[in-house]
Amino acid sequence: MVWSHSGRHDLETIRDTAGLPALARFKAEAGARMQAYRQADGYHQSLVALLNVGRKGPA
Repeated sequence: MVWSHSGRHDLETIRDTAGLPALARFKAEAGARMQAYRQADGYHQSLVALLNVGRKGPA
C-alpha cells in the first residue's frame, strides 16, 4: 500500500528510491536523535485545545 500523506509516505519513498539499507540508516539516525527528547516514562506529546463557551442572552 502506498500512502499519499503523513510521515509514512516519506519513509516509503526512502525505501522505494534508495532501498532498505537507506531506510535502516534513517531509522537508526532518527532513533539516536530522538533519545534527546526521551523522558524517564517515555516520549511526551503536548496537545493544545481551544474551548469557547457561549450563551445566548435575552432578545
